[in-house]
Amino acid sequence: EKTTVETKEYTEYKELFSDFEPDPNNVPQHVVFTVYNALGSYYAGRYEESAKMLNNLISEVSLKKYPLAQTEIKALLCLQYCMLKDVELFNQLSNSVQRNIRILGKDVCENVLLFLKILKIAVSEAKREKDKKISSLIPKLKGMKLDYFSPTSYIRMDDKFVERLIALEIQG
Repeated sequence: EKTTVETKEYTEYKELFSDFEPDPNNVPQHVVFTVYNALGSYYAGRYEESAKMLNNLISEVSLKKYPLAQTEIKALLCLQYCMLKDVELFNQLSNSVQRNIRILGKDVCENVLLFLKILKIAVSEAKREKDKKISSLIPKLKGMKLDYFSPTSYIRMDDKFVERLIALEIQG
């Protein structure tokens, strides 16, 4: 399923940063670097690798001072759990993200709520018109203007994305 372009990009980004070691004490740099790597793995179809990177980031770096970044990173991790067909981990984490959103305020990170809604449709047992439901939310999400670093906005929400999500056949 992986295209040669995705594989080439993956190899290229791995080589580009092969000798770069982010400073875990420089939280913004560490977050951006790890998210970049996790997205590279995601686009190469290496969802487990991406999930591991994001999990390590969440556990190794204190993001308490950066609640929006933490929420975004967890939402990105939710996507990896979707792609790995791990509904249990997805549900646990998405509930945690939704609790964070209630604390932060829906208006602050409405994009993450919409992103999670798309993923929830993907993992739901309902089979009817998943593609239409997901596709109807994407323009809304793309139209949002964000004034903060939003890793979820780097997910290419095209036809291929929708196809991957509706093809998941989740085992509950």
